[in-house]
Amino acid sequence: MFNWFKSKKKENDTFKSDAGIADLQKGDVFDYFMQTWEVKAVYEYAWGNDYRTKEYQIDNGTEKRYLEIDDDDELELALYEKVKIKALGLKDHLLQYNEPPKTFEYKGTKYSLVEKAEGRFRDITKTSEYQNWETFTSYEFSDESEEYRIGIEDWGGHEFEAAHGKIVNAFEFSNIYAK
Repeated sequence: MFNWFKSKKKENDTFKSDAGIADLQKGDVFDYFMQTWEVKAVYEYAWGNDYRTKEYQIDNGTEKRYLEIDDDDELELALYEKVKIKALGLKDHLLQYNEPPKTFEYKGTKYSLVEKAEGRFRDITKTSEYQNWETFTSYEFSDESEEYRIGIEDWGGHEFEAAHGKIVNAFEFSNIYAK
């Protein structure tokens, strides 16, 4: 039997009335498309010239996703799911050339490279401000509509990670509670 009203929110949780989706911390919960999600980890990316983005690892009890926050000039959000490099059909290409092709197809949709960037990463939920950063190369691909994205990260030594997602809007998130 489904419990449609089951929620991770507790009576002692604090509603974040003046905070937005860009201000989440580990343990915070929020609603997205009639499901309650909990922030499991907070990651920070440094891209040079004092430009940084955040990413939240979120979980609704059955799925794990990643919410990317870019709050440079205006708030931009993207929601991703991890995918295997093999599922993208890029494993052989990456091993041979050590970088992805400029274009490829995934699930019948053509994706084109829109940005390649060198960056640094840290998990700010596990360590202090002075943690050593991990370096990587990021490749961002977009479909023709620019709504759907694929990100590929090269961590060196033929270690690649990939995620598929879409652009989302801040108004799609509601009931943000702090733990």
